[in-house]
This record gives sequence, C-alpha cells and structure tokens, in this order.
Amino acid sequence: MVQKKQKTSLIAKLILLGSIIAVLCIYLTPMFFINFLSDGTATIWGFKAIFGGSPDQVSSITITYDFNWRPLVISIIFLLIGVTTFLIGPKAKGYYIFSSIIFLGLAIFIFYMKSIVIRPTIHVSTSSLAMNRAHLGVGPWASGIISSLSCLACIIEYRLAKLR
Repeated sequence: MVQKKQKTSLIAKLILLGSIIAVLCIYLTPMFFINFLSDGTATIWGFKAIFGGSPDQVSSITITYDFNWRPLVISIIFLLIGVTTFLIGPKAKGYYIFSSIIFLGLAIFIFYMKSIVIRPTIHVSTSSLAMNRAHLGVGPWASGIISSLSCLACIIEYRLAKLR
C-alpha cells in the first residue's frame, strides 16, 4: 500500500504565518506604554524590554532594563508550535488539539505580560507608579489576538480534518 503525501491546508499555513507575525510584533513594536502624567509617556519597545539595554530618560525619570527571559521563551514556544503545527498537523490530526491548548496558554501569558515583564526587569525610580500606570502596547495585543485566533484555527482544522 502506497501512502499518499498529505497536503498542508490553508489553515495550517495561516497558523504558521500568524505565529511568525506574532513573534515579530513582540520584538519590533512597543510592548508597554507607561504614563507618568506631567512627566510624559514612556514607550518600552519589545526588543529592549526582552534583551535589556541602556537606560531611557523620560523628563526627570530614568528607566533601566534588565534581560528578561520570559518573553523570549514565549516567542520561542510561539515559533516552535507554529512550525510543528505546520509540519506535524497534516500527518497527525490530534496534534491540532495539542497546539490549540498551547496557543491558549500562550495567549493567557501574553495578556499577563505586564506582571511578568515590568516588575522583575524594568527599574524606575517610582516603580509602583510605573506598574500602576503601565498599559499593554501593540505587540502583546497583536500577539495575544493572533494566539487566540490560532487556537480557534487549530480547532477548526481538527474538525475539518476529521471530515476528509
């Protein structure tokens, strides 16, 4: 018996593309906005929030960054699950359910990015003020929405794969 090669579906390709876009959003867009009211607004970019770097100055407030491994691990898992879903999903249909669970967990961690990034790694002279006035930027919002959509796409692909 000759086994036919499974074609990857459009949904699997979209999951891979979405995971690549989500990781790029985490690194290349603002991760946080901190409103210091009269002193101005600080924009914390993803690359600097993850890998650390030189301090920024917002009016009279100095912000320093340390290396943060949590968003780095989240982005690596995001890429790993996106690639393995693209490669393994068409061969083993149950892998879509596993991927949907991982994507859901990633979405939860991404939306809680404020507590896992700002407290341990960003040092401000008024740290409680920074924590209370920090808002998620474009990167976590886009990545979280893409992760949620990837979770739904995995469930849909699992259901459609059973019909084939």
